[in-house]
Amino acid sequence: MVKAVVGEEWRLKPAEDGLDQSSIRSQVGLVIGKLSPSSDRGLVFDLVPTPPNDAGEPACSIVDSGRDEKKMVSKGKSQADSSSLFIDKDWVAEHARQV
Repeated sequence: MVKAVVGEEWRLKPAEDGLDQSSIRSQVGLVIGKLSPSSDRGLVFDLVPTPPNDAGEPACSIVDSGRDEKKMVSKGKSQADSSSLFIDKDWVAEHARQV
């Protein structure tokens, strides 16, 4: 089931602006909030990005699949079609446990 979420802009806007202004292509983290069982809405209190791991590597990254760019152009596919998202699930779970 899909639920709409509601949050105060002053809490959510800094996270959005930070991603827009950084060179980070992807971000993973926690959504702290409360789901309402009686409605299709949830209330977001805060967004907490997962920090880099002990080795300084990000918790997630976009990995190119290594397809030949000429083949992609001939098939009419975009660069996004040749990428996948890698998430360090163990690190994200550890961060969630600590939070």
